[in-house]
Amino acid sequence: MVRAKDHRLNGWKTIGAFVGRDERTARRWHAERDMPVYRVPGGGSASVWADPEELRAWMAGDAALPEEDVSNPPPVVAGRRRPHLLFFAMGAVALIAAAPIMWRAMEAGAVSKTELKPYGANQAANELYREASFGMHKRSAPGLIAAAETFGRLAAEHPRNPAAFVGLAETNLLLREFNSLPSEIAYRRAAQAAEKALALDPKSAAATRALGFVRYFGDGRRKDGIALLERALKFDPSQPQSHHWLGTALLGEARVQESAKHLETARSMDPSSSAICADAAYARYLTGHHEDAITKLKRIVDVDPTFSGAHRYLARFYLIEGRDAAYLASAATEARLRVDPVQVEAIKRAEAAFKSSGRKAMVEAMIAQETT
Repeated sequence: MVRAKDHRLNGWKTIGAFVGRDERTARRWHAERDMPVYRVPGGGSASVWADPEELRAWMAGDAALPEEDVSNPPPVVAGRRRPHLLFFAMGAVALIAAAPIMWRAMEAGAVSKTELKPYGANQAANELYREASFGMHKRSAPGLIAAAETFGRLAAEHPRNPAAFVGLAETNLLLREFNSLPSEIAYRRAAQAAEKALALDPKSAAATRALGFVRYFGDGRRKDGIALLERALKFDPSQPQSHHWLGTALLGEARVQESAKHLETARSMDPSSSAICADAAYARYLTGHHEDAITKLKRIVDVDPTFSGAHRYLARFYLIEGRDAAYLASAATEARLRVDPVQVEAIKRAEAAFKSSGRKAMVEAMIAQETT
């Protein structure tokens, strides 16, 4: 195949970061699992490079992803999708209309008292659960990868307890958002884990809303998805994430006022959640409060600069409003936080085009990158 040299991933450390693992694991996968890595002639054992498209195909292909056990999932990698620059460039009106479906920042809500010790007297299991929950709630790429591994371990060791399966369902959905796990893999894993949890606890609010999220956003079964999200609220109206996810789904139905109500309810229940606050600000933008929404997102960035969702929303709003330099800066930060080297390079090209020839050249670079 023809490889674009400009897109090469150079060195074991960079390759490992791309597939969501450390340098040592990357080396082992190359030796044991034929991960496609190439050596620079005469460069020694450390002088290696890989092609992102080949790595995506290797990780997402049928050979790399057999029918999987959700308690021991394949590793997480950057998503098999092109840089989303072109999508930004296709027009403000279409962007605002489509964005509620395509971009969703998610945040786990405050846990109930029963969830603090889901494994009863087993203190070791409870401690692992707390560690995994912390990683999931942080929404960073390393935290989510660690959470998926720990929840998987707990699910394998305690297959009759639904807690870890719920954690796996939510974590996989978040890996799609914050580490670019391919959608088809994320939704499949999340559905499998949520269904296992519901088989163990049919009235689990968390598992019900996770499955509802998959049905609405992943399967396109919008009516079924909203019904499940509403059922989760009936099971337990005290969980802010249920209000949050129902609010994002209602945005997709253009039920903006209802959505805003649920998002503000979630925010009042968990004001420390960056994701909930970001989505509430997003709803504010859609209702015409543009500067207020941007101000709120800037505050989130000031307090929680590693939360990529706020940078993502700011980038989109800046692009809509023609604030191109600010858009490029926010988009670059988001790509870096999500550990997405392909997107980082795409934004660099768009920035170079903008600096040399202005907005039109920037948009043309976006289109060229998308269609390459």
